[in-house]
Amino acid sequence: VAPGSVRTPMATELARAGKMDLAAIRRRVPMGRLARPDEIARVVRFLSSTQARYITGSVLAVDGGWMSFNQPGDAHPPVDSALQAELSCPAECTDARIVLVTGGAKSIGAAVARRFAANGDTVVIADKDGTAAAELATSLPGKHLAKSLDVAVESDVVSMFEELRRRFGYIDVLVNSADTADRIVPAIEQLSKQLEHVLDVNLTGAFTCAREAIKAMRPGGVILNLGSIDSFLPFAPRHAYG
Repeated sequence: VAPGSVRTPMATELARAGKMDLAAIRRRVPMGRLARPDEIARVVRFLSSTQARYITGSVLAVDGGWMSFNQPGDAHPPVDSALQAELSCPAECTDARIVLVTGGAKSIGAAVARRFAANGDTVVIADKDGTAAAELATSLPGKHLAKSLDVAVESDVVSMFEELRRRFGYIDVLVNSADTADRIVPAIEQLSKQLEHVLDVNLTGAFTCAREAIKAMRPGGVILNLGSIDSFLPFAPRHAYG
């Protein structure tokens, strides 16, 4: 576990002594604040639970988005006063959420949809295979929605989010799980249209969904992008995917 800046007693004392500029740190963190010790503890507790049994040999950054920003300038508007969110843990939200899972009809996406549904959330299962999405939606406990969607078609993505805003008013969670892969071939045999298709789905499609989801989210909304270990290591035979 790799914490970012944490509001510990030591950090507070260093700030009082003029040895640490908490306001400057907050401006560099996309979430606009330091972490609380309990937020780091929650990650440790999760990683030591059976739910994380397949996670090993990894480094998990808990930094409010600091590493992902990684550019000159400020990531957040100035926050000069001590933030309550740094000092006390807010009450847990137990309300059911509106969750959209793209590529949610099968495989990992379906498992994600089942997990949210079991937690009492309302799940929108969006998948290119609309029939499979509908079958999964009806099999889950509670009332859920299935949508036939090709994330590579921008107009269809925009229309779906407009419909979801009319129906629910907002969404709380987007899980970008839709993906595709190119054929395993030597580079000299790779067709440009194959690369374009993978990028249209895995990159542009995920971006379009995230962009539209932001418009529909309340404060506290969550966007999760499912990728691959190939995000970190090249997979040469699949030149677009890896």
